[in-house]
This record gives sequence, C-alpha cells and structure tokens, in this order.
Amino acid sequence: MALAAVVTAVGVQQMAMNAGAPADWAVRIDSHSWWSVPLFVAATLPLLWRRRNLFVVLAVTAAALAVHVLVFGWMVRCTAGLVLTAALAYSAGRLLGGRSRLVGLAAVVGAQVLVLVEDSAAGLEILWVAAVISAACWGAGWWLERRTPSRASDAVPSRVGAGV
Repeated sequence: MALAAVVTAVGVQQMAMNAGAPADWAVRIDSHSWWSVPLFVAATLPLLWRRRNLFVVLAVTAAALAVHVLVFGWMVRCTAGLVLTAALAYSAGRLLGGRSRLVGLAAVVGAQVLVLVEDSAAGLEILWVAAVISAACWGAGWWLERRTPSRASDAVPSRVGAGV
C-alpha cells in the first residue's frame, strides 16, 4: 500500500507540474490539462492489487499509459513513469514464478516504451538505461523471493515437552 501511495504521489506531483508549466517552458508540453492527473493515477493505483494478479495490473497500467500518451501527447512522464515501472519490475521478480517472471519483465519494458515514447525530458534514448534498472529491480525481487523460503526452512521447530 505504501509503495502505491508513493508512486501515485510522485505521479500526481509530476502531472501537476505539467499542467501548471508556463507556455515558454524549456521542454515541449502539448497539454496543460489537469485531467492528466487522474488519468496518470489510473496507471499507478493498480499497484495496490499487484499481489492478486500482476498480469492484470501490468495490462491496466499499460492501457492507462497508452491512453495518457494518446490524449495528452508530449509531456514529462519519465520520473513518475520510470519509478512505476521499477516497482512493477520488482513485483514481477518477487511475485511471479518460472517463465512468467521473464514475461513480466518484458511487459515492464513495454510499459517503459509507453512512458518514454512521447516524453519531453528523456525520450526513448534512455530506454536501454531504464531497462537495465528494471532488470536490476526484477533481479532483487527474484533474489528476495528465492531467499525467503530458505530462511523459513532453516527454522527449527519448537518442541515443547510435557514433564520430561
């Protein structure tokens, strides 16, 4: 819940910055609409349900990002969008199993394309860096998931004897 709140707060701040940006700002902002805020929130709030079905979360997030790009065009999305994809990559590594983990990581990179395709500050040029960061987040999630069961199996069961 805290992760979704932080990512959503970063997104709200960034979309509010876009909406309130002056017309002569250094980067291209096609739309100064405040409607960009709730539509970006629609991309971040699915994080709340990532433990239920991460693939549905990835699909809803990608759909919301695609609509955001189509409706609002060029604006700065990279900060909030890449924080969102890092959280999704970690979740894919931690919550998915087998080949699904790799499919989840590929879906995250697809979401990064949507974040960067019409991003005024960064653009697609940084996709390879974003993908490497997501792979690291994915790897951290995978490592923690592999480590967690081993710690539980190392625990020695308590034996309480009665009158020995």
